[in-house]
Amino acid sequence: MPGQAGFDLPDKLKILPTDLHIVKTYGNSFNKTPLLEELRKVGVDTVIITGFCAEYCVLATDRGARDLESDADYPARLPGQRRCGQYQVRRERQ
Repeated sequence: MPGQAGFDLPDKLKILPTDLHIVKTYGNSFNKTPLLEELRKVGVDTVIITGFCAEYCVLATDRGARDLESDADYPARLPGQRRCGQYQVRRERQ
């Protein structure tokens, strides 16, 4: 949650005040957030999903995007990515 340790993004990412900021409270980033509407406003039709643990928020957001008939994809393996559980995630483009 905002204001708690570890919530803010690292300064080295150079996030601008004009960048879109959405706080999510569910694994699926589209669930109960304005994300889809904001992406559509700026003409985004494909999202690349990354995250700390692929089998949690990344998969939930991927499923949410597909439920909304949006195109989403994620790298099969990210540099430094941890395996947080028993699953190695990889989805082939159709």
